[in-house]
Amino acid sequence: MDTPPSSALSPSYLLLISHLCFLLLRHGGADPLYQICGNTGNYTANSTYEPNLRQLRASLPSIASVSDGFSTASTGETPDQVWGLALCRGDINATDCRTCLGGASNDTQQLCRTTKRAVICTTTASSSIQPKLHLHLQQLQQIYIGIPKT
Repeated sequence: MDTPPSSALSPSYLLLISHLCFLLLRHGGADPLYQICGNTGNYTANSTYEPNLRQLRASLPSIASVSDGFSTASTGETPDQVWGLALCRGDINATDCRTCLGGASNDTQQLCRTTKRAVICTTTASSSIQPKLHLHLQQLQQIYIGIPKT
């Protein structure tokens, strides 16, 4: 598998951001701790991509909350296919996981309006929306880490 082409979303960059989130949280951070809006493309409002994105944002929190807090999903067909990844901390219940990921999903919609790639990190969950998901399992373990609440 290939890694994402955007240097702004490279594994080492996201790992660094994850560590910074942890440090910020230890000193009193707020939700969301960080967001990354990709620079590899935008979608047009009212395009076929938009309802696929809405459907993914609506379904991913529920899928993750009933599957041990981690899930990947996709919706639509190429070239309008949308991929998502969600991860909750292991010590929160399904309801809190769903609520946190729903909030992260809303944050991506507000903060990264028409970008095709977004990553949100909160105190209890991380969420990623991308047009294609090109990550190795090892990278997922390093990049999309839940940040412990203190």
